[in-house]
Amino acid sequence: YGLGARKVAFNGLPPLGCIPSQRVKSATGECIAQVNSYAVQFNAAAKKLLDGMNAKLPGAQMALADCYSVVKELIDHPERNGTVTSTAPAKPFRCVVVRA
Repeated sequence: YGLGARKVAFNGLPPLGCIPSQRVKSATGECIAQVNSYAVQFNAAAKKLLDGMNAKLPGAQMALADCYSVVKELIDHPERNGTVTSTAPAKPFRCVVVRA
């Protein structure tokens, strides 16, 4: 802000309880809710902080991108995005090259 920046976007945390290093800690391979709740709490605090900065700094437009909801939607509903599951890699794409 002191150097002239007025419009800044920050990425919020995604559902960290759903990353592979956390899912392997679950007996069922599911997301770990407690870890996800930390991400939700962090995002809420970050939004509150940015809202406060916007109110105090003239002309500031600081925003928090909601990565959590977007990624959680992809995990919870993979079929809406053309995949069968969010826990396994997609099948490789096989391409046949046709030469004229």
